[in-house]
Amino acid sequence: MVLEASLLRGVTPFEKALYESGIADYFDIFNWHAYKNPAEYPKALAAHLNLLKQYGADTRPVWLTEAGIGIVSTDGPDKRLLNKYDRIKQCQFMLRSAAMSLVAGTDRNFFFVLPDYLERTKQFGALYPDLTPYPAFVALSAAANILGESTYLGEYKTENDGVVAQVFSTKKGNVLVAWSDMPSEISVPTDKKHVQIANIFGAGSSTTSLDGTVKVNVGPDGIYLLDIGRPIEKQLSGTPRPLGKMPQLKPSRVVIVGHTNLPISKDDDWYKIQDRNPVDYTVEAYNFNEKSDAQGTVELLVPDGWSVDDAKRQVNLEPMGRVELHYTVVPGTLHDGIFKFTVKSDFGKEQVAPCVSSLIFDLAAIKPIESKPLDWANDANRWLPIASNNCALIIKNTEAGVFNIDTKYDGDDTSNWWAYPTLNFSEPMDMSGYDGIAFDLNIIEDSWSSKVRLVLMEPNGAGYVGETKTLGKKHRVVMLFRDMKPFDPGKQDDNGHLDVNSIRSVKFGCTTGREYLAFEASSFELVKFN
Repeated sequence: MVLEASLLRGVTPFEKALYESGIADYFDIFNWHAYKNPAEYPKALAAHLNLLKQYGADTRPVWLTEAGIGIVSTDGPDKRLLNKYDRIKQCQFMLRSAAMSLVAGTDRNFFFVLPDYLERTKQFGALYPDLTPYPAFVALSAAANILGESTYLGEYKTENDGVVAQVFSTKKGNVLVAWSDMPSEISVPTDKKHVQIANIFGAGSSTTSLDGTVKVNVGPDGIYLLDIGRPIEKQLSGTPRPLGKMPQLKPSRVVIVGHTNLPISKDDDWYKIQDRNPVDYTVEAYNFNEKSDAQGTVELLVPDGWSVDDAKRQVNLEPMGRVELHYTVVPGTLHDGIFKFTVKSDFGKEQVAPCVSSLIFDLAAIKPIESKPLDWANDANRWLPIASNNCALIIKNTEAGVFNIDTKYDGDDTSNWWAYPTLNFSEPMDMSGYDGIAFDLNIIEDSWSSKVRLVLMEPNGAGYVGETKTLGKKHRVVMLFRDMKPFDPGKQDDNGHLDVNSIRSVKFGCTTGREYLAFEASSFELVKFN
């Protein structure tokens, strides 16, 4: 059995590139990791499965090959042991992780990790250094014994919204697993006179039903109701994922690999073009057939506006042979966005998987042929403090030429957390003759839910916006006019594009999903590349 690369961070550009490049032909089992609240497992796995479905691979077995909880340890020598309260937390995780991984659609769950294992300050192990068990080891054993061979049936909605109750079919009858962060009582239908209750460690007790119902207390530790009968099945919600099926694969023995020596962004899974020079791209073609040669064509497809000489080439591969092809690609017009090289092949009966490489223009690294300084950051008093009602906004100059924006928010509606300090010009500004605006941005920490945005407003009220990630460091940002999008899609612009020769005002601010965001900007300038 072959498992593809274990995936931890959710659906990422790396995962998308794997499937674009045909990896679905080469693995039997989808393999993922989770270090999060087990309540998040179903949503996380659903995102993976939705992507897999695009490539016909969503019905395969799913293995959660690492699911664990790292807890900062505070006790014992070198502070590597869990204290009483953290041992309780570890126990509670075992029951919830086992149940929710099956709810999500996982076929097999592997806890990480059995032995004492301290990673920096976090303890992951279910055993002490001398190999005696933490209580969580017993909780894991109970989960394996009770749910180890089961089929998820659905969720049981109790009268208490704070209770999570999931039902599974096992060889010993239907089992309900339930827990609640606050102590609660629930009623469960049953056709049994007596129902066995197992606690988080599997220790049993019994309760008697009354009028086809048992009432039980539920808390953070969770319980198992064993062999509760079938009446509950009529009250379950959700659509359980069918058991995964091993695929019948016929992977090609001809494999194509493409790469270049450009710098990479590992997290984004793209190459960075940092000058206007042609890109040298290498394609390696392999024939993993030990007896027969392979003859066919290899073609490099590049984006519109880009060019490559001799894109389609004839290739002859000996048994277990390898051929290396070199291409020179001339990039097109600079744009913000992802560009893709796709290598396609035709080797007759061999259904060769493509190879896809992603590239971006690293605009901050490409030297403009012309620039013009702008003085926007020089006087914070010129900017109007425009923000959402729930935002406390401070605009100031921390030093000459450095523009500081400090935002704090309250309330629950994060979709309405924004701040757009605005600078109005006495006469419309002409920015024609340039390709965009560049500035230095300095943010103390990353914020995945936030965007720093620059908006250029026309006299007719139409606006166009560029935005950038918050990278948690000082870095250069370049926003090209040609890539700016309508700021307010509901506002009609007569010609449908940004009139760079007539800018009435500038908005420079942020949208955010966090309660606090502060950043600095400086060295604003117009830049020209072409």
